[in-house]
Order: sequence, then structure tokens, then C-alpha cells
Amino acid sequence: MKEENKKVITVFSIASFLNDMGSDMTYPIWPLCALPASLIAGVLWVNINKFVPFYSL
Repeated sequence: MKEENKKVITVFSIASFLNDMGSDMTYPIWPLCALPASLIAGVLWVNINKFVPFYSL
């Protein structure tokens, strides 16, 4: 049973390490993905507001 526990702990340790490494690799490039998306959303919002009247109650 102890040998099985060592295998499980080893697999979880490797999975955790790879997960942490992957998130650390994507963190520096995240602004490059998020900035264009927010700019496009802002442009779309302005264009939608030009053509659709905004009614307030």
C-alpha cells in the first residue's frame, strides 16, 4: 500500500508542477491576448451605440 501511495503522490506532484509551469508561461503573454480583445469590445460598443438608440426609463 505504501508503494501505491508513493506513485499517487508522484503523479500528483508532476501534474501540479506542470500546471504551475504552464500558468507561469502564459502569464507574461496574457496582456497581449486580453488587450486586443478589450479594444475590439470597446470599438463594437461604440459602433452599436451609434446605430441603436439608447432609451432610459
